[in-house]
Amino acid sequence: MKVDELAGSEKKKRAVGILRKFNAVRSRLKDLLTDKENQYKFHRSYKDAHQELVTWLSRVRERIPRASAADGVIEFETANATYAGLMNKKPQGLVLLEQLQQLGLLVVSHVAPEQSLPIQAEVRAMGESLESLFKEIEDEKEALGKTMSSLNEWREEYERLSDWVQQNDILLKNVKTTLPGTLEEKKQKVKDTQEVVGKLTEGKKEMEAFNNSVATKALLKSHLENYVSAQLQRLNSRYQVSKYSISFQLPSQF
Repeated sequence: MKVDELAGSEKKKRAVGILRKFNAVRSRLKDLLTDKENQYKFHRSYKDAHQELVTWLSRVRERIPRASAADGVIEFETANATYAGLMNKKPQGLVLLEQLQQLGLLVVSHVAPEQSLPIQAEVRAMGESLESLFKEIEDEKEALGKTMSSLNEWREEYERLSDWVQQNDILLKNVKTTLPGTLEEKKQKVKDTQEVVGKLTEGKKEMEAFNNSVATKALLKSHLENYVSAQLQRLNSRYQVSKYSISFQLPSQF
């Protein structure tokens, strides 16, 4: 073989070697670029999923009824329905959390171990936030249910006493409008008046017991204080008016 042919052969080998190295480097760079693009895509998707869950949790929290804003029965009944509706949203939150967890795993699989720790901690914190939020809603709903149950029992007793006061008012009105002509009729009117007085006197203990009952005290310390206080004032005022009115009946007969 001639010298120039040998030289050409060596140059060709070197050229082929360089070309192979170049292709290998290019392929590696391409793989690195693809990997980086995937990392960015997964990380971007993860961040979007994280923000979506954060926003969703914030919207749910904003819808939680604030007891301080509910000072009436209607507000409390509406709040109870709202709590039930919010609890029904938990499955949707779990779906968003699972999506975040899956994307978190993809991100972690493309980063160094030390870089995965913040992602794992963030995903764990979001899961805890979701559970904490719905635990708060569940606790509030349960507490509201107990308050409403106490209120219903309290209102039953209130209505019973209110009817009792009304019945006495009717009896008192009948006594007032009766115009006795004979001595027997006057005696009967006095007897009827005394009967009403007796009922009001007997009912005083029930009124006091109701005013100082455990249920009344508990409701007066709740956010239904304004409603309960107004109802108590109304009932007690009616009772006092009846007592005041009857006090003029007995002496006037003699």
